[in-house]
Amino acid sequence: GYPKNEIEYKWKKPSVEVADPKYWRLYQFAFVGLRNTTEISHTISGDYIIMTIFFDLSRRMGYFTIQTYIPCILTVVLSWVSFWINKDAVPARTSL
Repeated sequence: GYPKNEIEYKWKKPSVEVADPKYWRLYQFAFVGLRNTTEISHTISGDYIIMTIFFDLSRRMGYFTIQTYIPCILTVVLSWVSFWINKDAVPARTSL
């Protein structure tokens, strides 16, 4: 980047605005908020402007449960089926 004495970055507005959040498709997360900061980093080579934007998200547990826990539970239950089959029915047990 360029030092502050060569170029100075500024936000157009003090707070960042978002286009309508209802059109965002984040299935695993819910959009909570948005914030921006400006800092000056002092180094030996000069002062640099650091502009940061933060997206605040929260995890949607319903999606996480359906995509992760339910398949894991079904896999474990399916592995137990072989214990319920008669031990003399070897072909039925090996097919699982």
